[in-house]
Amino acid sequence: MSLLEDGSVRVSCSVVQLNRPPAHLASMPFAAGSYAAFEVRDFGAGMDEATAARAFDPFYSTRFLGRGLGLPAVLGIVRQHSGLLTLESEAGAGTTVTMFLPLLP
Repeated sequence: MSLLEDGSVRVSCSVVQLNRPPAHLASMPFAAGSYAAFEVRDFGAGMDEATAARAFDPFYSTRFLGRGLGLPAVLGIVRQHSGLLTLESEAGAGTTVTMFLPLLP
């Protein structure tokens, strides 16, 4: 079975220094400093560009039984904690969601 078919998910965490937000989040409130980075990557089908652009829209789902509230809820929680959330996806190559939460001094 290939990684694309076996449902594998990789979770990792690290401490990173961010001096500026990721380019696609430049308009978000941001404070330079140390962040805990939590990355969740799946090796599934991934998303095309149009789907990824709507991934954080409440009630948007591509699944018949989906509710479309998972990523919007996570985004709300991350923002309440002055963090950042990124999504990278490629059709056929999987999806990576990274949460950055500021570390207290």
